[in-house]
Amino acid sequence: MAECDELQELELRLAAAGPRDEAQLIDAAARVLLREAADRARLRSFRDADAFADGAMLVYRAALPDSGFQFGLGPRLAARPRTATALAWQLGDTCAMPYRAATPALALLRATVNETARLREANAMAACPTCRGLGWYITADNRKQMCRHGRGSA
Repeated sequence: MAECDELQELELRLAAAGPRDEAQLIDAAARVLLREAADRARLRSFRDADAFADGAMLVYRAALPDSGFQFGLGPRLAARPRTATALAWQLGDTCAMPYRAATPALALLRATVNETARLREANAMAACPTCRGLGWYITADNRKQMCRHGRGSA
């Protein structure tokens, strides 16, 4: 399975997950995102101690070392279950992107998966010799033409 497909499948699983799924999804995220054996060993110790938020922070820092994050729980509302939110950003971003899930660990894992996929897609597009990542280019007859990536124009 291609890495892009793995990230997309993991995102769908994280979106539908509950607190009981944390250990399994931390392991799935580690398989896709962690490269270092030392990080995997630390993650196992966090998982075994049920320290899922610490494990999610380890995965985030390993996958996105130049990005920041913040997470927490929202207020308890009468008829709604309590949800967690994780915010992810990079230096220079004008806003932080929010991600919601049943627990702070799952919300941070969603942020990790989505931001990793977004950055990998941007890096792949930046390598395009035609548009250099813009998604469009100006033709010889001075018309704006969409590149084969299918991205919207700016």
